[in-house]
Formats: sequence, structure tokens, C-alpha cells
Amino acid sequence: MPPQEVVAHVKQKDWKVIDIPGQVGPDAGDALLPLLNDPDLKVRELAVYCLDASGGKAAGQGMLKALRDPSEPVRDAAVRFLERHVTLDDVPALETEVQKNPDAYVREKVALLLGKSQQASAIPPMKTQFAREPNVRARRALSLALARLGDPTGRQAVLDRLQDKDPGQLAQAVTDLIYVGDPKLLLHTAHLLDDMRQGKNVGPSHGPIIKRVCDVVVETMDTMLNHPFSFRIELARQYSAAELGEAKVVLGRLG
Repeated sequence: MPPQEVVAHVKQKDWKVIDIPGQVGPDAGDALLPLLNDPDLKVRELAVYCLDASGGKAAGQGMLKALRDPSEPVRDAAVRFLERHVTLDDVPALETEVQKNPDAYVREKVALLLGKSQQASAIPPMKTQFAREPNVRARRALSLALARLGDPTGRQAVLDRLQDKDPGQLAQAVTDLIYVGDPKLLLHTAHLLDDMRQGKNVGPSHGPIIKRVCDVVVETMDTMLNHPFSFRIELARQYSAAELGEAKVVLGRLG
């Protein structure tokens, strides 16, 4: 579809324009960017979706711009598509967003993206933001990103959460280790293999499946260590004493 025809569909708020893969081509990107200034939030939101479909440099520019949109649905769409359109050249812009974007959800998701960038330059701005971040979720994301980049401040924050008194928070802290990606951190979960408290509901709304904290540790180990166990990992299982014992042996080998 020619770029101006794509623009016309977006102005008409015709969501069918993105129904057919390839209908919005890479040549539409530059023509779509001005629509991010349209007074109609639905036009801006559809423009973000079309930029995602078009790809290319314009898509990255558009997603970064839309992170500051006054409409939450537009910002959320930009965050959802951001990772597949930004490059290492965009790291400075992301560092700015993690410090100055007024939306805590945007700061949270951008921090996690910066952690994946493997760019040490992102550590100082994230440490600055971590020290002053008022939002709990964004602060958690900052600590995880810092830990993934090897920063001691972030690493210590991750370890501190593994000592939380709440089983739900503990289960989440264990699962977060997958993002951090350092298998050595699993050594700090050894005490949790004896924690039989309910920690996480992994089932659908009509049929809850409750995982104990110890079960979450086993499954996190399985992911991070590429299935080191002799037994199967299954969604609806609670692991036996023997299986938990095997997990302790595996952890012992990491030391």
C-alpha cells in the first residue's frame, strides 16, 4: 500500500490497515511520523501500530517520541513495540527516558531494556535514578537492569529481595533471577528450597495452580541451568522431598 494511502487509513482510524501482514511497508515510516502530533489520540495510537508494522529507522524514532505522549494507551503501545525497533544508537535517548519520563511504567520497561543493552554507559544514569525512584516497580526494574549489567548496587538489591518475609515477594525475586542471568546468584536461593509456603499462582483464572516458594526455585534453576534435573518440570507439579534434595545437590555443585 502506498504511504499516503496508509496515512489516509490512519487518519480515518481504520484499524483494518494493519490486519494484513505487509500491507504497511517500510516506505510508510516517514509519512507516519507526523501523525504522532495529531490531536486525536486514536490516530496517534494507530500510527504507533503502523510504525511497528513498517519498521526501519522511522519506527524507532516514533516509538521514542510516543513514550512522552499525553495518552496512556499511546505510551503503552510504544513501550510494547520499543524493543524491536531501537538500536544501540538509541541508548542515550533511553538513558534520558529512564530518568525523566513522568510515567513510572515507561521508566520500568525502559530500565529493563537498558539492562539488555549490555552498555556500561547505562549504569550511571540508572544508579542515579535508582537512588531517587519513588515507584516500587520501576525501582525493582532498575535494580534488575543494574544487576544484569554487573553493578554491585543492583546485585545487592536483588540479593536483599531474596530475604523478604513475604512468600509472594520471594517467589517473584527468585523468578527475577532469570532476567539477571547470572547462575551464581542461585546459590543465594538454597534456603528457599525448604520454604513450603504458597508463593505464586501460575494457573488460569478459572483454575488456580499454586506454586510453593521451593517449587519456584526449582523451576528457575531449570531455566537458568538448562534442565540439570533427572525429573520432569511440569506446570501443575509440586516437587517431592527427593526432588528438592536433588535441587540442593545441584546448587552445591555451583559453589
